[in-house]
Amino acid sequence: MKKPKDYLKNCEYISQDGDTVYIDEEALETCMEDYAHQRVIEELEIVISKLDSPWDRDAVRKRIKELEQE
Repeated sequence: MKKPKDYLKNCEYISQDGDTVYIDEEALETCMEDYAHQRVIEELEIVISKLDSPWDRDAVRKRIKELEQE
């Protein structure tokens, strides 16, 4: 499981020009969305492990794959 810091390390949302620091809000938002999607996927995986019906598990797995492709 990746932590928020892991996502921020890979996200180039800060640049510096002399004494000025710039924050790319769009890049930061994208990074936050990626982290949120990963958290949802992890929670769905936990739900799958607790389901009794194989049809329910398949439906959740299908949704996970859809989320992973976003």
